[in-house]
Amino acid sequence: MQHRLAITGIFALNGAVFSAWYARLPAIQDGLGLTPGQIGIALLGAPLGLLLAQPATGAIVARRGSRPLVAAAPLYLLACVLPRSPSTCRRSCSRSSSPAPPTACWTSR
Repeated sequence: MQHRLAITGIFALNGAVFSAWYARLPAIQDGLGLTPGQIGIALLGAPLGLLLAQPATGAIVARRGSRPLVAAAPLYLLACVLPRSPSTCRRSCSRSSSPAPPTACWTSR
């Protein structure tokens, strides 16, 4: 039963994160000034990355099991996402000598 709760928790967290992000997508698109085609191409990166990562993930799970991978995934996401969060972006932009619009950090990456 404990394994089932862990898997349910991971899927619930994944759903919550993606639904919150997709709800903000129009604001992100407007803030970056992207056309529908441009945002579509940007969103295509996630499934392409998934297709590239699945064989490597399968090999790791076959060799070491799923537990280390599931335990490491949130740490990896924190390391990749947290430095690019809006609050971090605002702090780095506010340190510059010239005033920058709120989307300046997002467009410069």
